[in-house]
Amino acid sequence: MQSKPLKELLQELEQELLRLGYTEGSMTFYRRRWEQILHFVGGKNEIYYSEQLGLDFVESYFQIFKKDLDKTLSQKDTQT
Repeated sequence: MQSKPLKELLQELEQELLRLGYTEGSMTFYRRRWEQILHFVGGKNEIYYSEQLGLDFVESYFQIFKKDLDKTLSQKDTQT
């Protein structure tokens, strides 16, 4: 599978969620998260998504560390 720049990947994801009928409220939530991710990635000079980049973002923004990933998160933790 060919890698795509993160910004392009997020644009395609948005189109798919709209196609699936996600509500405007949900889209607003996701767009806000995507902006946070793009801001985070911009500071790291990264273009492509990687699992490590995702983990770094989650640790930085939500203080959820790799060691915690085996735990079940509460709804409060996932919707901050």
